[in-house]
Amino acid sequence: MIYILKSDKDPITNQDDLLHNVRLLSLLQIQFHDFTLDLNDIEQVDYLLFTSKNALKAVINHRCFDLLKAKQALFLGEKSKNIWLQKGGKYAISPKDLQTIEYASGEQFARLIAPLVADKHVLYLCGKDKATDFKSLLHHSFVKEIIVYSSLESAHSHSPFVCSNDSVFSYKNPFEDESIFIFGSPKHYRIFCKYYGWNPSWLAISLGDTTFQSFGENVRKLNAKGNFQKALKVAQALCDTTPLQHNIPVDHVS
Repeated sequence: MIYILKSDKDPITNQDDLLHNVRLLSLLQIQFHDFTLDLNDIEQVDYLLFTSKNALKAVINHRCFDLLKAKQALFLGEKSKNIWLQKGGKYAISPKDLQTIEYASGEQFARLIAPLVADKHVLYLCGKDKATDFKSLLHHSFVKEIIVYSSLESAHSHSPFVCSNDSVFSYKNPFEDESIFIFGSPKHYRIFCKYYGWNPSWLAISLGDTTFQSFGENVRKLNAKGNFQKALKVAQALCDTTPLQHNIPVDHVS
């Protein structure tokens, strides 16, 4: 069985074959903040910075969105960039626009955009538990952070319930040996281990470097370096022929 740990209920893929034996496990819930933006700050901003789809959602639903969408925006994720443009954003830049590959970690993205935003005013709209300290990495820029959401531990995190398509499945022993878990963030991994520990036969898949580096030393792990759909393709390919079954060591991709 494949378990996906993510906070939102946004569709992962429209490919039915990728959703075979897949369950969504929600241990975190998103709480959006009622944040304020000063009009003078907006006028002064040269670039907006987004590294989270939840931060983007918070801004799109904000009363100042019509002013913000005219600004140049930097996106860690290609999907978020496309959503921004679909919602009327005028300018959007992602790793794909700055290099030949689509994926970049937070630190890699900071290095990519550093020359672009040097001596510029950057408004970083982020979550409370941000994975990368862009304010320190972009030290030649004027970075202002505004926390627009928090990820909170779900009230049911300790209960062995797995949700899929609005149905609830209860298991006396919730997770089988050799299950595959796709973690959307380091916090998802931490909360999961807090309540369920870790079975050495399980396989953990991250979407990027930061989450991958949060996995324990003795955890069988892979770094999909992409989005949930890419991670699902990897998981489905491994589902019936996991490295443990064939006694093949998992490559610890950094």
